[in-house]
Amino acid sequence: MTSEKVYKYMTLTCESIPRVANIVRTAECWFSKFHHQNDPMEGVFFYYPAFEKLAEQITNHKNLYTICSFGNSENNPILWAYYTGGFRGVSIGISIDQSWEKMTKKNSRTGGKKLWCKVVYKKQAEFESAFSEVEAPESIAKKLISQKLDFWKPESEIRLIYQNAEPGLVEVGKIISLTFGCNIPLKKIECLINQLKEADIDAVAFNIASPNSEKSGDPVSIEKIEGFEELKTKFEEYHEWRSRFTW
Repeated sequence: MTSEKVYKYMTLTCESIPRVANIVRTAECWFSKFHHQNDPMEGVFFYYPAFEKLAEQITNHKNLYTICSFGNSENNPILWAYYTGGFRGVSIGISIDQSWEKMTKKNSRTGGKKLWCKVVYKKQAEFESAFSEVEAPESIAKKLISQKLDFWKPESEIRLIYQNAEPGLVEVGKIISLTFGCNIPLKKIECLINQLKEADIDAVAFNIASPNSEKSGDPVSIEKIEGFEELKTKFEEYHEWRSRFTW
């Protein structure tokens, strides 16, 4: 079975470079509780007073999970703009390990310690009909933490959900690509390269992402490159070209 591919978008700052390098070296990503996500409606649901006991059980089940969020492609312009500071960061491609199961109706009822799902996007009014007495609290909790408000829909998020876990680093699969935004300062590129020199990343594909100026095709252009030396050369040429213009 072909593994699902996901992409972690991150800024490249002095503070984040060690975290980016650690993900590339180890394929370990940080998982956090649902209330630390960026959607103010994350995990929210409405209930009538008669369902208060069930609501408490659902909340307890939600607190058992940690979450890590990813994009489903390496050329999403919204993710490049928002999560990398305008092509000033990276997209790390990961092939999810087979130990992560795709969430289904069956394993949302029966368990499944490590699950992944495509986020379901809903209008705010739909959150009012989140549950009933027929469904088990565990199944409802998983449904709630796999949905978001519909204005986040352009992100096309894929979410990994880890049960009975505290926040922390979790290995999620195999690193397959490292794509650099075209606006990263050259010093930051050099800093990341230095931290990855001893890493075993021969199988990792390197790319440069930039806005596509053509009228057709994807909004983000992905250019494949061969290793760190070509990467550095490409960025030196690009920054030299940019220096000719007054902004």
